[in-house]
Amino acid sequence: MPIPLAIDCLLPPNDEDQLRNWIGRPNAAFKLIYKASIHGYNSKIFHQTCDDKGPTVSLAYTTADYVFGGYTSIPWENPAVAAPKRDPNAFLFGLQQKARGSPVYYTSLQEQNGHVEHHDGLGPAFGEKKDMVLLTGEHYATKDGIIEDAGAQVAEAFTSFKSVDLPPPAQITGGKLHFRDIEVYQVTDKPVMEKPSVNISWENKTREKLLKDIMGFQTVNKKPARILLLGQIGAGKSSFFNSVSSIFKGYIAQTAKAGEEASSMTKTYRTYAVRDPESRSPLNFLLCDTMGVEKEHGLQEADMAYFINGNIPNGTPLNPSKMINPKTTRNFKHSPNFDDETHCGVLVINTAYIDAMPQDVWRKLEAFKRLINDREIPLIILLTKIDQVCPQVADDVRRVYYSNFIKRMIEKMSSRFGIAQNQVHPVQNYTIAHDLDDNTDILILQAFLHMLRAAGNYIEDYYNLREEEGNNDLNVRDNRLSQT
Repeated sequence: MPIPLAIDCLLPPNDEDQLRNWIGRPNAAFKLIYKASIHGYNSKIFHQTCDDKGPTVSLAYTTADYVFGGYTSIPWENPAVAAPKRDPNAFLFGLQQKARGSPVYYTSLQEQNGHVEHHDGLGPAFGEKKDMVLLTGEHYATKDGIIEDAGAQVAEAFTSFKSVDLPPPAQITGGKLHFRDIEVYQVTDKPVMEKPSVNISWENKTREKLLKDIMGFQTVNKKPARILLLGQIGAGKSSFFNSVSSIFKGYIAQTAKAGEEASSMTKTYRTYAVRDPESRSPLNFLLCDTMGVEKEHGLQEADMAYFINGNIPNGTPLNPSKMINPKTTRNFKHSPNFDDETHCGVLVINTAYIDAMPQDVWRKLEAFKRLINDREIPLIILLTKIDQVCPQVADDVRRVYYSNFIKRMIEKMSSRFGIAQNQVHPVQNYTIAHDLDDNTDILILQAFLHMLRAAGNYIEDYYNLREEEGNNDLNVRDNRLSQT
């Protein structure tokens, strides 16, 4: 029988991401096809719902809040005689265990022939010598829905799966196999949705209107809005400025140094202007580019505060191995004014690197977010290199908001940094193309106009506060900083 629509899956999104990483399918979707508390703890029903469904993930949820299970890339079958099957892609795992900080992954031993065992009397069974069996025969839950014996077993040591330098099986199961539930998910690839998560008009008039709005952008104080870009090495900060600049120049241009290196290519703090293509006058904004965030070196939290506050003048040399020193930094502004301050902060994040980013880098990005929030400055996130994570987008950038993977990354960054999803913008910089493309332009310009409007609102709010106080000399910025 099918799963009722109102039934909740127990597998949380973060664990889905972990499984996608282990399976090696970033666009994988997980469809619940068997739930023991609904279908019954019955191996025959398991086979009725799960056989011939392709790759599957089987999970057991214990009463002690342990979650563990196994993955197989081959479809389940139900022979009357036990039939070990070789599946070098199979693995066992523990997702949630007490007194342990990270998930555990047991890869298959390639030389083994029995990574999974198919039999009509067994539910999900892994290992020829029954390394992990989640269900046998038929069982009935207690009044409170607990199964104290589902015929499950987990070996003291795995024989078909590598467990060297990993916790013993009992540690990932908690010992007692008392289950709250068993779930099996079919693993499929659903790289695109039927309808886009965000509607965009890809007509040329959209591009022209975006250009017109950006060129007409003004602040209440008639001074340039300052947009500060910050991100890990190679994320595409400088490339984003180059892309914006290229659109206004009408050809691919590389004004800011950009590329892929082990350390930051930006060695100087620069504030870049973009000029009106006809009058050649600078437009009313500056894009501020600093060195990339590194795991050990590069920007530290104190350095970020100096850039946000406007202490660092344009053209200041930067050293990834040394923190900024107000006493030795050339032309350091000890008393910057509001016009020197950052008016919108932008985190530039490589979409292809999100799951592999070191925690030390995440901590620095989150420190930037905290500094920005403390000053009530708006924060925007750019997700770059979207063509590297979604082949459909690489073929046609207009498919960006049809991508399930990109939608998940937007949701993930929104949740992690505590901002609305419409403040997270996927973009494709001009790093490979030799010619401009209207659709790529639209994606870049839309994100950039959002930054400008956020900065403009921040500046307007500052002057509104001044007017409310009735004192044009009141430095609202200093009041905000005194609270941090």
